[in-house]
Amino acid sequence: MPRSSLPSTLFTNVVAVTLLSYYWSWIVESIGAFWKAVLVAFFVLVTVNTDVSLSAQPEAPHDHDSD
Repeated sequence: MPRSSLPSTLFTNVVAVTLLSYYWSWIVESIGAFWKAVLVAFFVLVTVNTDVSLSAQPEAPHDHDSD
């Protein structure tokens, strides 16, 4: 019954987002500088990895061209 599971999943996501946004400022103030640095480093890592994988795809034909 996917029809009955869809609203419950949607409801769970809405509740999670609502709680997260409600507690966000409190969380940000509570986690401290170390965890902020960890979060920033994580997002930078994800961005760098995305850029690397995007720029690695055009690199393969270039490597074949030099062969």
